[in-house]
Amino acid sequence: MDEIRYKTESLCPICLRKLEAEVYVKDGTVIVSRECEEHGEFDCLHAWDDPEIFKRFMDISHKLVENRFNDLTIDVTDRCNMRCPFCFNTAKDEPSLDRIIEKAKAWENGNIVLYGGEPTMRDDLPELITELKSMGFGVILLSNGLRIDEKLADKLDNSRLDGIVLQFDSVDDDINERMRGMRVLERKLNAIESLKDGRIWLSLFVVIMKDTNEDQIPDIINLACKESELVRTVLFAPVSPEGIEGSERGHIRNRAIFDKIGEAGITKDDFMENSEFDISLTKFLSKMGIRRKSITLCEALCYVYRVKDHFIPLNHLVDLKAITNALDESDSAMSLAIKLLKYNVKADLRLLPAIMRVSARIMRTLVFRVKFDDNIPGMVGILVNPTQTRYNADYNFIRTCNLYSDTREGITTYCENNIFSTGKKNSEKLEKSHFYQMKTG
Repeated sequence: MDEIRYKTESLCPICLRKLEAEVYVKDGTVIVSRECEEHGEFDCLHAWDDPEIFKRFMDISHKLVENRFNDLTIDVTDRCNMRCPFCFNTAKDEPSLDRIIEKAKAWENGNIVLYGGEPTMRDDLPELITELKSMGFGVILLSNGLRIDEKLADKLDNSRLDGIVLQFDSVDDDINERMRGMRVLERKLNAIESLKDGRIWLSLFVVIMKDTNEDQIPDIINLACKESELVRTVLFAPVSPEGIEGSERGHIRNRAIFDKIGEAGITKDDFMENSEFDISLTKFLSKMGIRRKSITLCEALCYVYRVKDHFIPLNHLVDLKAITNALDESDSAMSLAIKLLKYNVKADLRLLPAIMRVSARIMRTLVFRVKFDDNIPGMVGILVNPTQTRYNADYNFIRTCNLYSDTREGITTYCENNIFSTGKKNSEKLEKSHFYQMKTG
């Protein structure tokens, strides 16, 4: 592994002042280092603490497209029917429907993500979604799913909601109770069942806590693949210290998450091949005038395809490296077809239905100029998403963000909003841990 050493910007984890920083490898771990004149020197684990993952993302960073779709999160309520210790919610009030619409009018770059609190606590939620859809937005709901039954699912479907990001930490209710203080599995499975007859897609959002639910990762992937007609993605994120209690309890390193995903037959190489393919696909489509939301430097992605009762990483079914090379070298649909023939791309026949669907959707978008639809039945995207925090912030990565927040100070990246809304409050709880080493004086 070549030595990694590069310049970036980070934050003082106490006063949150932006500082010049250096990233380097020490004892097989990626470190972000900076010094605050007031509070001293900080050497912290990078969000991508694994040098192999970090370096491969740096190698493909030049491919990122600036005019891709991004999402705007809008906090629609301070109410919630749960109280999770690592929640980011800092809302002080509940904005009116008109106020939310005004916020959305300033956004012209992608989807609107409604969150809270728990958005389903609002009785006017279907009305709000209908209004946003009439303005031309895609609308996504971030929900714990506890209030989603057949009646609400029908209302959300009729409002033309696009998707729901469902918080889902475990298929074991003992673990759910440890993490969330409630036994919620049955209600979450009922929510999934209630959505099956509609058009709404589902993404599972899994918070991983050390020594708590990391062993659940293979089972959650299996559940997603069984429900792949509905579930589009599964996102695994380590618990963040930026929650309402400012706790570092349970933080897990990303390499440990990859190790657990590896038990389900998905390797780091699989993630990186699929991640580079996804970024190259977005860049190629942008040349065709098609805008698409793609991963950023803070997301590792692996597509898996369901074959009967099991799943296989996409790069095991098709020569994804050859396709990625063809995408990088092409500037039209015709040149892409020629390049694919040149590289003699071979694919497993079991993947043929998905290939036909993707090809048809690209052509439909090119001819009729409709939005490109990524949802392929039978295929699920597995994502690992390390959180940028006041400890490990790397602004070279934050600047590639595809998720933004509307704040009193204006629109900022989602991670920055979480850091600055909770970080100052939590700074007094700063203590030495495996998260960072602090040197003062």
